[in-house]
Amino acid sequence: MLKSRFQHNAALLVMLTLAGCGGGSGEEAPPPVQLPAPAPSPTPAPAPTPAPTPTPTPTPPPAASPRPDAANTGVPAGITLRSWSGPAYDGRSNLVIDGYDLPRPPDGGFYHFAGADVVLRNCRSQVSIQLSGPRSRIERCEIRGGISISGAADVVLEGNNVHGSTSDLIHITSDTGRIRNLMIRNNFLHSPEPACGAHADGIQVRGVENLTLENNAIDMGPWRQVCGDDALNAAIFFENANGGNSLIRIIGNYLNGAGYVLRLAPGRDQRIVDNRFGRDERYGLILNNSAPGDIVAASGNVRDDNGEAVPIPPP
Repeated sequence: MLKSRFQHNAALLVMLTLAGCGGGSGEEAPPPVQLPAPAPSPTPAPAPTPAPTPTPTPTPPPAASPRPDAANTGVPAGITLRSWSGPAYDGRSNLVIDGYDLPRPPDGGFYHFAGADVVLRNCRSQVSIQLSGPRSRIERCEIRGGISISGAADVVLEGNNVHGSTSDLIHITSDTGRIRNLMIRNNFLHSPEPACGAHADGIQVRGVENLTLENNAIDMGPWRQVCGDDALNAAIFFENANGGNSLIRIIGNYLNGAGYVLRLAPGRDQRIVDNRFGRDERYGLILNNSAPGDIVAASGNVRDDNGEAVPIPPP
């Protein structure tokens, strides 16, 4: 009997439990909440491809200046020259003589311009010209004779055709004052006509500080004597006079003829670079009377016809 009652109570307990699980209230369970799916992460835009770095175009070296000759020096073509009637000696400053033919003065001498800031340009002179004032210039002139620079600083000679001198084609001297800062560039110096008893140089230098000789053609021509004497001395001749020479630049010139083509003297800081030598010398190419250590650069000097190196001999 006890077993039967126990079984009855157990069955009743199971029924009550099942009834509670069924939600005896009769209401249905709410549907599950659907959470929205997370938005997909945006696809990053591709990084732009960097433009390639342009290869720099190499800068070509500057074209070498042409060798001076009768075609590219002196009075340019197309210029009509007027006749100059000024005095043989002129002391005026800021004088500009442009496009004139300078005849032989009545006394048969030469023209001497002594003022400062004198300019002769696009001219032809039948005689030599002397400059003794600072900051003077001679440009694109033809001169039958020579050019003398006496005690004048900051002078420029450029693009001139100088020939027929009875002595030096260009004469530089610090006789009346120290010459400084002298530029001689792109000139054609040739065909000297030395008188009996004289000697001729292409350029003679007697005292200067800071001289540049660049891209000049200095051609003394084939060796010859005048009145039985050696008359052609040197294409460039330095003398240790009037305070001496210093800061010398001889760069890219054509040099030919005379007893020695280049005659050097003592003087600090001399540079002799990229010059070309002809074959008309009589005794030798270079006579080096400088002092040890004076020449600080010497390279690229060659024979013009075959590129054979021309060394600077020791003092």
